[in-house]
Amino acid sequence: EDKWGRMDYFFSYHLGIGIIWLFVGFIQIYKAQEGGWSLTPKTNWKAHRAFGRVAIVIVCAHICMMAIMTNENPVNQHPIILFGYCGMIFRSVRHVYLGVKYAREAAKTSPRRVPNQTVEQRNEHRFNRRKHEMYMFYVYARTTVGSGTIRVAAWALWLVGQYLKPETRVIIDRGACQTYSEQGIGDATDCWKPVYINLMFTDLNVLWMEVLFITMENRLADLVPASRKLLEAEKTKKRSALEQQVILTFPSIFLCLYDPDVERWIQTSNLPYFLGFILENLAEFSAILWYIIVHFSDEIRDFLEDHVYDPIDRFYMSTVKSYIKTFYILDEDEDEHVKEE
Repeated sequence: EDKWGRMDYFFSYHLGIGIIWLFVGFIQIYKAQEGGWSLTPKTNWKAHRAFGRVAIVIVCAHICMMAIMTNENPVNQHPIILFGYCGMIFRSVRHVYLGVKYAREAAKTSPRRVPNQTVEQRNEHRFNRRKHEMYMFYVYARTTVGSGTIRVAAWALWLVGQYLKPETRVIIDRGACQTYSEQGIGDATDCWKPVYINLMFTDLNVLWMEVLFITMENRLADLVPASRKLLEAEKTKKRSALEQQVILTFPSIFLCLYDPDVERWIQTSNLPYFLGFILENLAEFSAILWYIIVHFSDEIRDFLEDHVYDPIDRFYMSTVKSYIKTFYILDEDEDEHVKEE
């Protein structure tokens, strides 16, 4: 009774705060244009900032709710799915932080705070504002997947499952697997594969929407060169991530589909324990690898750039290149001296 009560609590909390964030986030994005809240630029900017604070509180409550649900795990999800949820929460927190950060940076160089702006200050303001818009769209797209994107992926997989054998259908259709669970054949832990496949296609759909957003933003005529360069780099990164996920998705689905056959074959063979353990858990390993690449690749790349590549580059610029330049200048001076003689 306590379990079902907690599930009802999480369901109502998730539904309520999710619908509020869906509505508030849409209003904030829709009204972000010039003249959205008011035809007076100053009033429009103040209204956007004030309503933005409300939106940040709501999205933080939404993310906290997901963190509490992941921690308590009322439906007994598989650890791999919980790991994926943690990645989603981590990415959402990162995007909220970056969105707020660049909103503050844009406010510092706003024409209302710096009346007589130079060209560099105006370009910097537009650049920071563009980054703020980009990251907040990422937050909205990633935190509202439950309102439609995940359903579209589930319906598509359900449609495919209608033409498959029942034992295969339960691997890709989470509805079919949950039906068996309700009949006592299993629980959410046994249904991690269809949930994982559903989340894979959901993430591909969201990533595709992010590529469309960046492409549309890049077609704006009032972009400063830095903003256009930023969007071009972001578009290249997102398209590369989309191609990377497509390449990783289908082998992972293949491993999930044939995992029962592999387990039956291992039980009848005389393989060493270590080799049998690896083959038996290939689907699990591929799922963990997929989540690491999808949810943490940006952070890993940023960490390498900040703590590995940049220090090496600074060392090269300050030491090696300086030494080469000095040696080259001395060599040129010696040649000039020889010519004079």
